[in-house]
Amino acid sequence: APATRLWGPPMLRHRNVDIAECYQQAQHCAEYADGISDARASDQFRLLGQGWLKMAHGMEAADRFTAFIQRVKRKIH
Repeated sequence: APATRLWGPPMLRHRNVDIAECYQQAQHCAEYADGISDARASDQFRLLGQGWLKMAHGMEAADRFTAFIQRVKRKIH
């Protein structure tokens, strides 16, 4: 069986779609929070939206790190 690659394009195949979906979900949470009158539920949806944003930011950071590693690997080889 072929070795599993930890870095490189196969890992990022759908990453842009995943990141965009996280931002979209965060926006939906914010809109829903704005549209409900229950303050506690609204706060919960805002927290959920913040979680989606953190996930998107984490994936973006991982992509930047992966790109950096790839550049370093190219310079070494």
